[in-house]
Order: sequence, then C-alpha cells, then structure tokens
Amino acid sequence: MIHPTLDAFRKLARPGALVPVYREVLADLETPVSAFMRIAKDQPFAFLLESVEQADQLGRYSFLGANPSIVLKSKGTEVTVTRDGRDETYASDYPLGELRRLMADYSPVAIPGIPEFHGGAVGYIG
Repeated sequence: MIHPTLDAFRKLARPGALVPVYREVLADLETPVSAFMRIAKDQPFAFLLESVEQADQLGRYSFLGANPSIVLKSKGTEVTVTRDGRDETYASDYPLGELRRLMADYSPVAIPGIPEFHGGAVGYIG
C-alpha cells in the first residue's frame, strides 16, 4: 500500500512542501546495494544512504535516490545551480549559504512512523 493516501496527500500538500510518498517493500532477495545498483545506472547523481545503529549493526532505513531536481556545485567563489536542465552561475563567498537559500523554499512535512529525514539536500563537500 502506498502512503499517504491521495486524500491525505492533498491535505498535506502546499507550495514548497516535501510530502513523502512511500511504501514498505518486502525484499528478501534485494539488498540496499543491489537496489542502488539498479537505480544508479547511468545516473551521475545517484546516492545510497544507510542508517547505522552501531558500527557493526545495520539500521532500519536505507535512502536511495537519483535524478535530483537541483544540483549546486561550487569552486572557489563560482557557484553553479542546475535546475530544470538550466545552469545559473554566479559569484558567492559562502556556497553553504547558497544551499541554505535554495532549501528555504522547501519544508519537509512530518509523517509519524517514518524517519525525520525523508528528503532534502544530500551530497558531499570536498
């Protein structure tokens, strides 16, 4: 069953709201890594995040994603934001501030029974 129901989704949806749509999947023969390998094919921005309870014990949740709606890259003071296939490049001394500005337009909706993080900015800094 897909959660939330369409009626519940409509009540939660508003401009900027990140409403998680999910379902539990019985995956006796599937691992997070094998699922990731299938969705990551030819996707340069695919990711797999695993929750970990302790160093030697896997957690309950795995987050997989691909094909992001927004990509922010920076090098030096040059910041490039790619959205809807279009690049916008500008100067900024604080790339994380630019990320914060972009994410301010989105507000996660809390859903009981699922992790607090169910969507948003993922990536790496290096």
